Parts: sequence; structure tokens; C-alpha cells
Amino acid sequence: MNDVDLIAALARLGIDKENYRIITLLPLIQVAWADGRVQRAEKDIILRKAVQYQIPDSGRKILDQLLQSKPPPEYFEQARAALLALVNRQGSGMEVDTQVTIIEMCENVARSAGGLFGVFDTVDERERVVIREVAEAMLVGVNINWNAVFYSGAPLDQKSG
Repeated sequence: MNDVDLIAALARLGIDKENYRIITLLPLIQVAWADGRVQRAEKDIILRKAVQYQIPDSGRKILDQLLQSKPPPEYFEQARAALLALVNRQGSGMEVDTQVTIIEMCENVARSAGGLFGVFDTVDERERVVIREVAEAMLVGVNINWNAVFYSGAPLDQKSG
């Protein structure tokens, strides 16, 4: 994706030069919606990340809208394509560590909304599917043992040998 295509793709998502950092939060929103509704704990995590990432008011308005009304699947597909284009750009600053961080944040969103004393696995299967889609797309070419990540609770940075 060249610069013109990337700018156009971001614009279709409502993202511009001022609020471009929200692109990293869109996978979290997709996970939050995976089970059909955004729960308060999920929303709280996403909004805390928005503060941490210094998302301006224009970006907060977009986030609020996305958390209020579920976007169509195409929106998330376009967002992932734009995010991947940014990740694959040389000098984008989005190295594997950043990609893994996004995936870990997705998992935190999924785990935030349930469970008894944080003891039981609270990740809904629909959330797990979305996290896996995001992870596989984000970490193309990175050697990760997906079964260990998704079925034994291993940390996401565990590499398979």
C-alpha cells in the first residue's frame, strides 16, 4: 500500500494525521465487540489506553462512537489492513514488540469482563477467534506457538522451536 492508498484507507476509517494513533486501538474494540456487546470493563481498558497513547479529542470521539455502535466487519477488516500497512513500513516504529503489545492488550480486554476472582478463563470463544485473527495477521512471519498461547495460557512472547 503506497502513501496515497494508506492515507485514503485511514480517511475511510475516520482517521487523520491528528488522531492516527487510534489505529492501534481498533483491534481492542473488535475484541470488545466479539461477544456482541462492549462491557464496562472492556471500555475502561480501551479508554485508559487512549489516554496513555495521547489520543486527541477528535480520536476520542471516534472511539466513543465505535464503543457505542458496533461497526460492520468490513470496518475492522479495513482497519487491520491499514494497521498492517503501517506495521510493514520501514521506520514505522511498529516493531514486533509493538505488535505483541497490541495482541496482549486485546487479550487483556477479553479477560477484563468476567471471571470469578480472576481465577477462571473468561475469554469467550468468539473473543478468542478475533484475538487469533488479529495475532496471525499482525505477526506474519514471527514464529509463535499458537496452541501454547491460546490453550495453555502461555505468554504471547513464547516462541516455538
